[in-house]
Amino acid sequence: MTALNSTRTYGVLAAIQAGDAVACGLQLPPVKKALDDVGLAEELRPLLPIVKGPRRSDCCPRTGFRRWPA
Repeated sequence: MTALNSTRTYGVLAAIQAGDAVACGLQLPPVKKALDDVGLAEELRPLLPIVKGPRRSDCCPRTGFRRWPA
């Protein structure tokens, strides 16, 4: 089994994406600085966890849970 077919790989990727969504939601200093550097408006920042959260479910089809038809 290669790394790209490993359920563990997709689980780790889902955890990283969930952590990224939480970091955006909490506005941690490095995230805040990065968002300031790219010029993202303050009123759009609360939407980031809403947009980023469902991304982690993209890793679920590899773990046996099929969200979208194959």
